[in-house]
Amino acid sequence: GAFTSVVIPESVTEICDLAFAEAKQLSYLYIPESVDVVGKNIIGGNSSKLQVDCESKITPEFWDEEWNGTTDAVITWGVPRTVVD
Repeated sequence: GAFTSVVIPESVTEICDLAFAEAKQLSYLYIPESVDVVGKNIIGGNSSKLQVDCESKITPEFWDEEWNGTTDAVITWGVPRTVVD
C-alpha cells in the first residue's frame, strides 16, 4: 500500500532530488534538523493537502532554493521532534 505519512529519522543527513515528488498520497512529511542537505523538488507535484513540518527554524544553507518545487504544501518551520514522536 501507499504511504501517507513520513517522519525522516534523525540519522538521515541528506534528501536527494525528487525524493517524494509526485507522491500524491503523501499527506505529512517531517524533516529533522539532522537533514542539512536537500536536493531539488523533493515534494514537487504533491497534493495541496501536504503538510511539511521542519525542525529547523529557517531554511538551512545547503537546502536547494527549489527544494519544495511547485507545490502548494503547507510548510511550517521550527516544529520540535517531540511533536511527532
